[in-house]
This record gives sequence, structure tokens and C-alpha cells, in this order.
Amino acid sequence: MLRDQLADARAEWARGEAGALEVAVLAGLLARARPDDDALSGWTLDVPVDALKEAAEEAADGVMAVDEDDDPAESWDALCSLDEVCAASLWLRRPAAAGPAVEQVLGVLRAFPEPWRLHAARATELLRTQPPAASDPARLLWAAVEASTWEEHRRDTEPGAPLSVKERLGLPVVVSLAPISAETRLAAASALPDAPPWTTLAQESGWELAVTVDERGVPVLLLAGEGLATFHLGGVSVEPVATPDGLVCPATPGDWRVEVGARTVAFRLAP
Repeated sequence: MLRDQLADARAEWARGEAGALEVAVLAGLLARARPDDDALSGWTLDVPVDALKEAAEEAADGVMAVDEDDDPAESWDALCSLDEVCAASLWLRRPAAAGPAVEQVLGVLRAFPEPWRLHAARATELLRTQPPAASDPARLLWAAVEASTWEEHRRDTEPGAPLSVKERLGLPVVVSLAPISAETRLAAASALPDAPPWTTLAQESGWELAVTVDERGVPVLLLAGEGLATFHLGGVSVEPVATPDGLVCPATPGDWRVEVGARTVAFRLAP
């Protein structure tokens, strides 16, 4: 359907019956679904940055005008309109043009999450099955819609949000080691061994990064699964130890960055 719509829009644009931005939107949406599609090759398009900014600001105004009493179809359409401009901007290699408008919308969505909660499940499905690229401003837009289901997202620190949501929102991921140490002491006093404490930091097909404890009850970072990774603490490389469970590093408090393939997981371990 997108291929057909794009072909029709290009023909109309060539006849002066459609705007370049309309063509760019369809190209951007198709590029998300099938980045190597033949319909996207062999031609270029130019849309001025000012036109992209104006379109993004207009779409953002539509999102920010939504209130709790509006028809859900209207609020969804408002989100999709801004999403479409983001897709066009990325395809045109000008994602920064839509960035400021999206940032403005993010503040409103976090401050007033009520109108968006009914779309949270659809946002989650979109992020799971066809996520915008990391450089696409729409990624943060849909993450904020997903996050609207948690009341704690009214606060800047987002304390009650799942770690995966915090990461997508670009919020600080802070994990305290104190509860893990406390659970370990309780388990040691028990007659039977308990399952070790486990906090998932990131997970994809084939691997999971978590804070847990080793056989001595000492907190560690564990990359379980098939993934290969590099670990950095405060900008300094840390060499993991290969174990039957996966790659292990001591869970030293500080700012960590773990790179697993193309994925980077940044977080802070607090004492």
C-alpha cells in the first residue's frame, strides 16, 4: 500500500499536484518498514529545513492541543501527524529539523499523561515490532506515549518506570545495589537457598544484561546468553570474566556503559 501511495504521490508531485513534503512522508514511512525497498532508490527529493520545521511545529501544536475529553481517534491522529513529519525528516537526512518540536511535545506528555494512556499499548506494540531508528525523533515520542501509563512519569526522575522505558526516554537509569545486598544476606540466613536477586537492565533476542550476585553472594553485572560485549566504567574499559552463565563484571558503583553488538546500555550503579 505504501509503495502504491508513494508512486501516486510522486506522479502527482511531478505534475505539480502534490507537495514535496507529502512525498517525503510516504517515503519515510516506507523506509521504516522496508529500508531497502526498490521504490526508494534512484531518486532524490529536497524539502527546505524551514518547511520541515514549520510542519513539525504545526503537528506538535495539534498534539499539545489535545485534552482528556477529546475523541481518542483525534489524539491518535495528532500523534501520527507528528510521527509522519519525523519519518520524512529522517528520510531526508534532516532529523534535527523535527527535534525541537518533539522535545516540546515530550514535556507536555510527561506533565499531562492522562490523555495518552489509552494509546500506551499501541505505542508499545509499535516500538516492539517496527521501532523508529535511534536517530528518529519519533522514537522518543512513542516512548513517552508508552510511558504515560505510569503515574510516576510526572516527575523528572521517573522513579517508578521500568528500566527499558527509562532508557528509551533518555532518562537516567539508576540501580541501587543496597536491595540486592540485603536480599543476599537474607538468603544466607535461610535454611534453603533462594533464587538470586535479579534486576534486568536490558534484554533482546539471545541475551540479557542484569545485576545479580555470584556464588559468593557478591553483586555482579552479568551478560547472559550468546552476546559479546564491551564493558566501560567511568569511561575506562573493564574486562569481563567468561563463566558458564555468561560474561561477568563486579558490580562496582559508578557510571557504566555496556555495548552489546549495535546496542549501547548506559546506567549508573548506586551503593
